[in-house]
Amino acid sequence: GKSSLIACLTNANPVIADYPISTLTPLPGMMPFEDIQFQLVDLPPIGNEATDGWVSGILRYADILLLVIDLTEYPDIQAELLIDQLIRWNIHPKSRTDISKPNDRIPSGVLKKTLIVTNKTDAVMDNDGLVNLERKYGHLYNCVAVSARKKENLEPLKRAIFEISAVIRVYSKPPGKEPDLSTPFTVPAGSTILDLAGYIHKDFLFRLKYARVWGSAKFDGQRVEKNFLLKDRDIVELNL
Repeated sequence: GKSSLIACLTNANPVIADYPISTLTPLPGMMPFEDIQFQLVDLPPIGNEATDGWVSGILRYADILLLVIDLTEYPDIQAELLIDQLIRWNIHPKSRTDISKPNDRIPSGVLKKTLIVTNKTDAVMDNDGLVNLERKYGHLYNCVAVSARKKENLEPLKRAIFEISAVIRVYSKPPGKEPDLSTPFTVPAGSTILDLAGYIHKDFLFRLKYARVWGSAKFDGQRVEKNFLLKDRDIVELNL
């Protein structure tokens, strides 16, 4: 159900068929979430010897892995097989216990933020498969159950992707003017005013005098230090 899910979430038009391995080449699509977008890429299934070599290469450069599981076919075993293959490629799904690790590189490979997506909730008569999956992996990874066919629970999935991405939205406000709320800057969570200045233009790092913040500051328009930590949906006025 990967392709069906991509079709529901993005503007892409993948080949959707009843037979396996209908996806032969990477197919990107843009998923809207509130006022930003994420790029999702539909890939051939893991385990297809004809494509595994380059699929593993793409996965190593992805920001997040979405492991799409079919709830009608022993989902806990599917997840185990997927994770085992990833580890054989030295791609390690980043579990809740890995959150404290300082970066995404480890001696034997790479750590990747991982979200388990179980599809076809509309096609199962009971929740036994989902219960078994969550019992085995729920303490390690966030699991979101959806139905691509009925378009159920897609908004919680989008929210989960946003949250695991660890990015925040920051809106710019030119001095003396209204803020631009149409196109936020997306920056890593934990970014400071100085980080934001550098993302906008490298010259701002040296020319920035001070900033004002609306949102997470103690009061709207508060003048803050350059090391002020930004929060999601803050409005920032940079003064040069």
